[in-house]
Amino acid sequence: MGAEYIFSTHPEVKPNKNVYDKLVDFTIEGTPFDHKTSVFPRGYNQTPDYAFNHKKELIEWLYSNQSQQGRKHYKNRLFIVLNDPSGQHWKLKSEIQLLKSAIDNYLQTYNSENLINLNIQGNNIYSDVIWIGNKK
Repeated sequence: MGAEYIFSTHPEVKPNKNVYDKLVDFTIEGTPFDHKTSVFPRGYNQTPDYAFNHKKELIEWLYSNQSQQGRKHYKNRLFIVLNDPSGQHWKLKSEIQLLKSAIDNYLQTYNSENLINLNIQGNNIYSDVIWIGNKK
């Protein structure tokens, strides 16, 4: 919820007024997004540095291996990926100023043409990754 609030405070972002909508948290320049904050996935079988340099591959993996519960969907999503080399990823999630700084930087340079475009199971998806912590 902290990340959603940070997004919602930016003039470029319009929060979704329907808090029960599981597919859209906010829109950026008219593009709807769900956001998901998670730790760097152990099951990805690549290093964070590799993932950082192969963003599309990571995003495809994240969609393919997403939770099978109610939030599973093939719609636009911004992933916030937390990585702490010491394994204390949860600490990064509580660092609100660090989250705010990363989201602010992302939004200042946001360009819809830089989004990763995927087609999964007939769904045209736009996605991106915001990194928090070390990419190495």
